[in-house]
Amino acid sequence: IFSAWFTPFYQLAGSLTLADAFTGLGLALAAAVICLLYIKAFPSDQPDPASERRDPLSAGLWVGAFAVLVAVLPPILAERHVEFRDGLERYSLTAMAGVAIFLISLIYTSLLPARRNSLMIALAAIGVLTQFSSMVSFRNFWEYQRQLWWQLSWRAPDLKDNTAIIPPLPPVYRLAEGYEVWAPANLIYRPGDSRVVISGEALNNQTVLYLTEQLNLGRNMRKVEYTVDFKNSLVMAIPASGSCLHVFDGEKPETSLDDDPLIRIAGEYSRLSMIRTEAEGYRPPEEIFGPEPQHGWCFYYQKVSLARQGGDWEEIVRLGE
Repeated sequence: IFSAWFTPFYQLAGSLTLADAFTGLGLALAAAVICLLYIKAFPSDQPDPASERRDPLSAGLWVGAFAVLVAVLPPILAERHVEFRDGLERYSLTAMAGVAIFLISLIYTSLLPARRNSLMIALAAIGVLTQFSSMVSFRNFWEYQRQLWWQLSWRAPDLKDNTAIIPPLPPVYRLAEGYEVWAPANLIYRPGDSRVVISGEALNNQTVLYLTEQLNLGRNMRKVEYTVDFKNSLVMAIPASGSCLHVFDGEKPETSLDDDPLIRIAGEYSRLSMIRTEAEGYRPPEEIFGPEPQHGWCFYYQKVSLARQGGDWEEIVRLGE
C-alpha cells in the first residue's frame, strides 16, 4: 500500500538523464499547482477540527484493506510477491482500487485538513513523476530493442534454421522471456512462416547453464511449440548505453569491459557459423520496428564485422576509408 508510492519512484527516477529529470520535475510541479488551484477554487466543507470525528476503523479502511488482501493473497499463496521489480508483477494491478480507498480513508481519518491537502498534493506530484519515469524507461527499452534488430540485420544478412539467438541488453533493460527474442527474429528472417524456425532465449542464470551443457530443449509458450538447440547458439550483446551490438565468436571471444560475467561465459559458446554471410539480407519491417536508423558508426562497425567474418579484407579497407 505504501511502498507503491516510493519504491517505483526511486527505482525509475534514478535512471533518468538530466534532460528527462527536468521534464519530469516540471510535469510533477504542474500537477502540484493544478491540485493546489483546485483546492483553492473548490474548498471542501470541513467541520471544526476540534469536533471532527476520527475513526481509524472507518468503513473505508476496512473495505480498502479487504480489497487489497483479496487481490494480493492468491499471488502470495502461489509464491509470488509484490516487490516492484519489473512488469512481471502485473498481478498487483488488481489491488489499485483497494490501495486508493484505504489510503484516502487513512489520510482523512488521521490528518488535519491543512496536512491532508499537502500530502495529497505531494502524492499527486510523486505519481506524475513516477509515471513519466516509467514512460521514459519503456521508451528506452524499445529503442534498445530497435537497435538490436536493426543492427543484427546489418551484421547478419540471414541466419540458418534452428539458430538460437541469445541477446542480453544493457542492465535494467534485459529481456525476460524467450518470445521477446524469437518472435521478432522470425518476423525479420522468416516472414510469412507460421513456425518458430529461429529460436531464442533471454540470458539468465538458468539459460547460461543450458548453454554450457549444450542442451536441446523443447518449449511450449502459450501453445506455441518450438525447440531451442543451445548447440546452435548465437550470442550477442549491447553492453552499455551508446555501444554497438557485438556478435560473439566462440572460437575467439572478444569481450568488453562493460560485459558482465554471464555474457563472458555465454560468449564462448557462440557459433558465428550460424550467420549466412552470402545471403542477400533481410530488413526489419518498418511498420513494426520503425525507420532504419542512420548509417553512423554502428552501421559501419556491423558491416566491417561481417566482412571480417568472411575474410573480405578489401571490403574492410573500403569501409574504413
